Amino acid sequence: MGNKKYDRREKTVLKRKDSSAPRGKNNTLKTQETIELTKIKQGECVQDYEDENFETSVAKLTFPKVLVTTSRRASSYSIRFAKDLESVFPNSEFNERGSLDDLESLVRQASSLAFTHIMIVEEHAKIPIGLTVVSLPSGPCFLFKLSSVKLAKDIKNHGKCSSHSPELILNNFHTGIGKLVGKFLTTLFPKPEFNGRQVVTFHNQRDFIFFRRHRYVFDGNEKRHVRTQEIGPQFTMKLKKISKSLFDENLCVFDSNFIKEQKKITSSESSRSINNKIFIN
Repeated sequence: MGNKKYDRREKTVLKRKDSSAPRGKNNTLKTQETIELTKIKQGECVQDYEDENFETSVAKLTFPKVLVTTSRRASSYSIRFAKDLESVFPNSEFNERGSLDDLESLVRQASSLAFTHIMIVEEHAKIPIGLTVVSLPSGPCFLFKLSSVKLAKDIKNHGKCSSHSPELILNNFHTGIGKLVGKFLTTLFPKPEFNGRQVVTFHNQRDFIFFRRHRYVFDGNEKRHVRTQEIGPQFTMKLKKISKSLFDENLCVFDSNFIKEQKKITSSESSRSINNKIFIN
């Protein structure tokens, strides 16, 4: 008699080498996100970019005045992050959102006070998970997913910011949607004040936008040596939605809708691990 354990191993190897053996599809979260992102890129984002009226509405934005706020009943961490964002954008103001303030009344109030943009920090489980940026009074709207958030005070040896308008660096915004996002980001900053020695960087890599803020430091008696010192905060954005109108029914702007979306992603992550075990075995 042969070794049963050896026979089972041999059959397993032969089965793996057989190319005709049917294989199932690994329906992972990464695959679902790739399909969703492809639909966004090929769908309404491209249509919005090709729409001349949409580009004109972005180009007409004047000297920015940004209202920074949070979702309802925000945690202290999200409030501190929103205050860090207030220091990033010149001529901006932080206003803590009340529990009864709906989005429509908030937009009307901001428009009456001559704000050009409103920036809403969304949170779930007391962690910032989303950033909605709206051009007032009626759009366009950009919805970003947030990750890797780090407050300025948590950065080791961080520098102090000033009220000067920073220089702006945009890296790898070459595609159609990338140019649109880059153009919109520039509307949040006025002309740079070089004597402030501050620079803000948005670096796009594989659809993730990394944000950093630094200041120039001159060392030595003759100030010939130059180095950079990070000011903060740090965070990573990923574009989730673009729309021409603020109250477009297809745009997930309201707090409850975005939180529900994050809960679905969390539940799909747990099911992904189960699917992987079944597929591997």
